[in-house]
Amino acid sequence: MKIFLGCCERSGENLLRIYLNHLIKILPNAQFYCQAFSGLKKDFPNVEVLFDSELANIMGFIEPIKRLPQLILRREAIKKWIDQHKPALFIGFDAPDFLLSIEAYARKQGAYTIHVVSPSVWAWRKNRIKKIVTSMDELHCLYAFEEKYYAHTPLKTRFIGHPLLAQKAPQLRHWPIKKLLLAPGSRDHEIKNHLPFMLKIAQQLKDESVIQEIVIAAAKGKEGIIKQYVASSEIQVETLNEALSCAQFALVCSGTASLEIVADGCPALILYQVPAWKLWCLKHMIHTPYIGLPNILTQQPLVKEFVGPLHTMYNSILTSLKLLSEHNEYQQHARNIQSVMSQLLKENDRPCLQTYLTQIVSQVSMKQAEAV
Repeated sequence: MKIFLGCCERSGENLLRIYLNHLIKILPNAQFYCQAFSGLKKDFPNVEVLFDSELANIMGFIEPIKRLPQLILRREAIKKWIDQHKPALFIGFDAPDFLLSIEAYARKQGAYTIHVVSPSVWAWRKNRIKKIVTSMDELHCLYAFEEKYYAHTPLKTRFIGHPLLAQKAPQLRHWPIKKLLLAPGSRDHEIKNHLPFMLKIAQQLKDESVIQEIVIAAAKGKEGIIKQYVASSEIQVETLNEALSCAQFALVCSGTASLEIVADGCPALILYQVPAWKLWCLKHMIHTPYIGLPNILTQQPLVKEFVGPLHTMYNSILTSLKLLSEHNEYQQHARNIQSVMSQLLKENDRPCLQTYLTQIVSQVSMKQAEAV
């Protein structure tokens, strides 16, 4: 059996690796092909990485336009490969703008097609549901509330739970705040937009003895870029897991890291740098009061969000941090986070993904046998 798995972002590859591990156990003799990052080959030597995900690892409005000709060529190259090799199973991870049309094509060519991570139809562009339904056989959702948006359609959905939540057990943090964690994002432009501002806030807090240490969480391969902004040798640069293990508070850019940090029980503020004109546009496009995953999932302002031109909010952010650094406020906030996230983790507990995939592989194998 030929199986293709494709991702465009690091978070998507994390999911791809989980699925690939399960599928190799289920079908050790299958042929696996991927669009993934170059490091995948090292960990899965028997998997053929046909296309490098770095080309499609983009977001926002400008980057996709700049790479549009290359993205079109890549999309056509994958479709050509599908034509020639006829995979039985095609699994795409996140990145719907790039992958949905490829998945629809693979489905027409006879592949059983799965998309992992629901597009954020609950936040914006709800009209995409029609295209989503016709592009795939099955949608795997990371969050329970997402399934209801497809309940009126014939699309098969499965709530698989978020792998980050499955690995977490919220730890209650205790006052005083000794170490402040900065998580500026995993992309170059996110680091550029957020890290200088976060460092300015953190340094003032340290100068005023509100905190004692600063640690920056670096995504894989981004250590060099981060160190360009770090003037002091006292500031540590570590992986998120290393930094999170000893941090009492965090400033985090919105994204998966915000969920990982809060799911660990760490109090945080979400900071997201957006120009005033883009913020105005987003307010008219997005239909959710929150941008941070912890708040979206719990449907409450579990952590405070600051979205917009951050330099205009400097004093407000600083005031919020100083307020939350006080003993009673901090302990109450930390206890609330641990309680809410513990309940969310219980709700995230789902049947084994390998069981799901075994059922799917069995269905696909039977379909292949009938076609012979």
